[in-house]
Amino acid sequence: MMKKIIRNLKKINASYKKNGKLYKVTTFIDQLPEKCEIKVNNRYFRLLSKDYELGYFYGLSFGSRYSSSKEFILSLELLQFKRVKSFLDKYDIKYKYKTVKRKRKKYNSKPSPFYYQKIILTIFAKKSFEKYLKAFDIYFRVLNLSKVNDEMKIGIITGLFDSKRTNFNFRNNKNGIHERITLDTTDLNVEKEFLNALHGILKAFGIHSTTSKDKLRIYGKDNLTLFFKIFNLSKIKAIALKEVLQLRCLEPCFTKIINYYPINNFDLTILGYILHKISKNNTDIRIFEILRAFRISCNMVRKSLYKLNEFGFINYYKDKVNREFISFSDKVVTNTVKELKRRLREQEKLEEENLLECSVCGRIFKFIECFDFDFQCPKCGCKDLINPKTKVSIQTKRVLTEFINSILLKSNNKRIKNKVENFCEVLKKK
Repeated sequence: MMKKIIRNLKKINASYKKNGKLYKVTTFIDQLPEKCEIKVNNRYFRLLSKDYELGYFYGLSFGSRYSSSKEFILSLELLQFKRVKSFLDKYDIKYKYKTVKRKRKKYNSKPSPFYYQKIILTIFAKKSFEKYLKAFDIYFRVLNLSKVNDEMKIGIITGLFDSKRTNFNFRNNKNGIHERITLDTTDLNVEKEFLNALHGILKAFGIHSTTSKDKLRIYGKDNLTLFFKIFNLSKIKAIALKEVLQLRCLEPCFTKIINYYPINNFDLTILGYILHKISKNNTDIRIFEILRAFRISCNMVRKSLYKLNEFGFINYYKDKVNREFISFSDKVVTNTVKELKRRLREQEKLEEENLLECSVCGRIFKFIECFDFDFQCPKCGCKDLINPKTKVSIQTKRVLTEFINSILLKSNNKRIKNKVENFCEVLKKK
């Protein structure tokens, strides 16, 4: 391996410094001195080790780079920046950085007023730096997994999945929510059959994934848990997602609850991290621990905490000396049952108004109005007018029944069961 690196350094006319003197790199050298400095195009770099750190930097950089012909620029999150900074400092690579404020993406087509912080990191002497990395088979035009050792390969995969090319999200559908990780390589130069090779590597670790066009996806609790364990991603999202998965496994009713309330991905991330800290410390946590972990706008985190507290996911309180604490709460279960019951009562009340709905176009009319157009829809001409509220109330009653049964049959928490049992008899009377 070292002989190949030496041959590559010779091709780019590199020199190495020893005892304050410069020597040309030649093929006759068996081993370069440890921690020596390599000169490439009037720039000095320390000798790299083809290990996990270099692989992580390669993968993260490939997925986080700006397209710039003059500078080597990365767009990083704070936790990613810590790992990259330690790598650059270790090998004496010169850089500068600045923190910028960016608007968070929309969620469910609703504009978000929240902002988050990104770090823009610029590495000096782009041409010299990229030329130096080529000697170690690191090419930023095409991502390559075939020419590196296993340790570096794991680092590359971890860095790539930790980059902005990967989305950790909750996909909502009729059956509830499903967690997934999606790696999008669209407009990203990767070696031919890259996704298939990556799919094979994950399969060797026992992680099932699917590929389609330029995307690779990982689904399922077991696959995601194993993925986090092996690749040890630095994202708080990964920690939070794993805890929400665990909660849904222990209490299946939370699948419907999370899908029922208007909480976004960031709220779920906050909730998951709270669950992680409480289970780790086995006690209630202080709010400054959440603010310190996310390092974003305090108002943004507090709004999310207030929302979770209002819905009953957490208990947000202060002690006698005004210290703020957070604990997990199951109040959201009874809140959900009460809300479903309230909706059921409202719908049954509306049934008494004798509204009719067109079965074709869906327009709703009062019963008295129908005499004016002889019970025929003036818009589409359909004569089939039905009572929509009876149909809706039956659906709501079915949803409420299924939700309560999911708690009574599957819940592991006896206190939750006792709270919900009282609602069953009320439901039967309906």
